[in-house]
Amino acid sequence: MLTGCIKKDDINISLNIGCEEECGEWERCSNVSNSWSYNWQCTPLLGLYTNHGRWSGELNINDDLGNSYHQEILNLDALCADPNFYFKSSVWKYIMLPYPISEYSFYSNNGFYPDNDLNWIDLEFTNPVTLEFIINDSIYDPFVESVVFYQGGGQIKNTNGSASAILEFNCNYFFNNSKYSVNLSATR
Repeated sequence: MLTGCIKKDDINISLNIGCEEECGEWERCSNVSNSWSYNWQCTPLLGLYTNHGRWSGELNINDDLGNSYHQEILNLDALCADPNFYFKSSVWKYIMLPYPISEYSFYSNNGFYPDNDLNWIDLEFTNPVTLEFIINDSIYDPFVESVVFYQGGGQIKNTNGSASAILEFNCNYFFNNSKYSVNLSATR
């Protein structure tokens, strides 16, 4: 007996099996728990990378003079951001990542919680298949200990499913007439 096979041409059709409505480009059909039952619904595709697990990895920042900063990042609890509330959009293509440390770690180190606007970096995804994203955001940078404007991009590499995905980004910013490069690589 053969079960679960899908012809290559039928892959897009299979994403909506069970849902009464056709899911959008940035959504997937999921069996969602409702109290004591389950219900098929279109849910945000990027929820796969925010709802189950936290990101940990390495942050490296270098300036054009050869100075470098390295930090291990732990337990970043990403948020599949409501596009209507945060971005005045109707498309679920944004992830907000606490950066460069989790709110809990910041509180443990400083005795108070960070400014929400400056502790989250916005990832705007441009392709739901390749999971590439752009970054154009003001953020607190730990190397220069100041708020700077990050510009760059990255990708979530889905090697063996969302539980073992890799998030990478590269950004640049300018501060006091020097150029800085930021590289982050994190896994779940």
